[in-house]
Amino acid sequence: DPFRDPECPAIAAVGSTVTVTGDCTANDYRMWFGSATIMHSGTDDRDLTIDGFGNAEDPGLLATLSGTASIRALADGRHEFDLDLVNDAPFEGVLTIAYLGTVEGGYADATTWNGSGTLVLEGDTVAASTVDEVWDPDACGGAPASGETTLTSEAHGVTIRYDGAIDCAEAQNAAWSLDGVDQDPIDG
Repeated sequence: DPFRDPECPAIAAVGSTVTVTGDCTANDYRMWFGSATIMHSGTDDRDLTIDGFGNAEDPGLLATLSGTASIRALADGRHEFDLDLVNDAPFEGVLTIAYLGTVEGGYADATTWNGSGTLVLEGDTVAASTVDEVWDPDACGGAPASGETTLTSEAHGVTIRYDGAIDCAEAQNAAWSLDGVDQDPIDG
């Protein structure tokens, strides 16, 4: 980006570690806060540590992200990911994400995602589970080709069924149900 401020946020690379540090105002008047550090180890392993990282033109609207994320190579073309994140956003509250999963496939090929975890927003917990979600960049504009995601709270259950392989729509929509009752497709 030719207009990016070269000094804010500050980016430092030392060996296999890159650190992005805010606590500054860029030349576009966007304020940056906190830090993010990415460590690369092994062939495909990555560790991300985030500490109050975010940016905004108005600090009253600043959403910050803190926590850790990691990717570990399990075998050729198979990785495990682990997310433990907290997103603190004004007017929306604090969202805590704890999610563990696997992905099979490469960056340029179809991938299959599986995982489960929890999302907690202001004390309300949602259990999330994804089974065999297939993303194929060559099919249906990159929309999920198949698989299912289930979201369950004390009050409701949502199931999202991906069907891009058999019903490729320009809106990249997915079928879903709320408490077992089919709803209009989700777009995007």
